[in-house]
Amino acid sequence: MDPLIDDPEISNEEILYRRISPQWMIYENNQWRPSSAAFKTTQMSVHLASLISPEMTLASYPEHSLVSITAGKVRELECIIAREKNDPDPSHALVCPQKNFNVSLSGGTAKRLAKSAIWVKLNPPTTPS
Repeated sequence: MDPLIDDPEISNEEILYRRISPQWMIYENNQWRPSSAAFKTTQMSVHLASLISPEMTLASYPEHSLVSITAGKVRELECIIAREKNDPDPSHALVCPQKNFNVSLSGGTAKRLAKSAIWVKLNPPTTPS
């Protein structure tokens, strides 16, 4: 696998979509929020909002929700946004730590991303009691 590099064609203003699985959602203070677990992954999969709609991003994932975060925020947290050479989906990108793209994002970075995320589509898993 070729080393991943930050894609200079992705501006800091670009909106990145991240699908949120129901198990990555927490109900707290009478509202849902994404868990930091949704961001604590190796080579975190995202989609570029300028190239895909929220509906298309969720098309094969009806139980998931969708959040957005800016590319600038990702880079501010010392991560890169890379694209794989042979990926057939031009909207797809990977978010990785700058120094080692084969490790998960740190807990602190994942927590800051979760706090910065904005719901695009909220599909709560259940109504809390």
